[in-house]
Amino acid sequence: MTSDATNPNLINIPDELVHKIFTFVANSPVLIGPSLCWMLRPLSSEWCHSLDISRSELWNTIAANDLSCDYYTVALHNDETETSKGGDRDRTHANKNKIRALKGSSLETKRGVDSKNSNDITSSTRPGSSRKRQLPQQQISQTKNTRRSTRLRPATPKESYIHSHNLLLQRTENALLELTERCHSSKTPLSLSFLQKLLREHSPIAINQRVRTGGTFLVELCRARYVSEGVILRCVRLLVGKFGANPNVPSLRIVILGRGNYVSCIGSGGRGSSGNAAMRPSTSTVGRELYPIVIAAARGMFSVVNYLLVKGGANLDVRGSSRFRLFSNQRKSVSGVNLTALEFARKMMDGEVLIGAREEDLKGLRKVISLLEKASKA
Repeated sequence: MTSDATNPNLINIPDELVHKIFTFVANSPVLIGPSLCWMLRPLSSEWCHSLDISRSELWNTIAANDLSCDYYTVALHNDETETSKGGDRDRTHANKNKIRALKGSSLETKRGVDSKNSNDITSSTRPGSSRKRQLPQQQISQTKNTRRSTRLRPATPKESYIHSHNLLLQRTENALLELTERCHSSKTPLSLSFLQKLLREHSPIAINQRVRTGGTFLVELCRARYVSEGVILRCVRLLVGKFGANPNVPSLRIVILGRGNYVSCIGSGGRGSSGNAAMRPSTSTVGRELYPIVIAAARGMFSVVNYLLVKGGANLDVRGSSRFRLFSNQRKSVSGVNLTALEFARKMMDGEVLIGAREEDLKGLRKVISLLEKASKA
């Protein structure tokens, strides 16, 4: 696939076949559209024209099928029995909300029409209003609405997809920001009911996509404070078992360079054409990231580590860098760079023993170390 001159028929591949090929190329259905742009458009001007204008059915297919779910359903572990009892109700809400990702622009247009009609009704029923004054205002408002909707309406199916994709990422960023605030709040701590409500209100969202600040849903859950291990476990079960959250997707450290510009500490980044860093596939290096299993192991959460290994398919070889507070003394912490989950757990154990922690405080770390040692030898 070097050029169209050596492969004259490559540009004529049917849309259905292109879509199937990129379902294997992209790690997530949400990334099929961005992968098409990043991999095919730079090849030639013919590919640019084909993707931007000619392949309308391809973009319609991607918008209809790939923006409502952030994971491939075949790879999802069936763990519905371990999630909350409101599974059917949540699936019903999820099915109702799928239209939000597919008809983002049409919904905005409809809202504009409804608001215009409501304004006309209120103006006509307003006491003491003159009909002669209302007519010019109605004509002006109709002209403004028409011009504005024409200017903002996507011109091609690709632009419609980009608009829907950006709405999806915006909903994801808003939901993660709200989750982060709740995970670190002592007044209103995290709960399973809050997480279920959050996912219903913002659905559909890209559960496995990193936002511009580098965070992910599973990482924020494992970092939650002021809650018990059981609450974190139930929330992790919900994300992994029902919403397809991938424990092998790390969070990144992001450096803010200037107004609206973001660069990842672990790879080349920046704002893409859509203004969102998540549109561009990351080229990160291993070791400067932070994975959910590393956090759970360092905090001695045995049940969470066991679930991520058995049900989530977490990778034991991933490495992370961070700093964690000691359980027996919150004023002191232990930092680590480029450590696996087992190495981080051992380092936290050494730190706890050094300050004279009680044996009761070390039970979680001992169980985690034993579990990871057995899993690494298997």
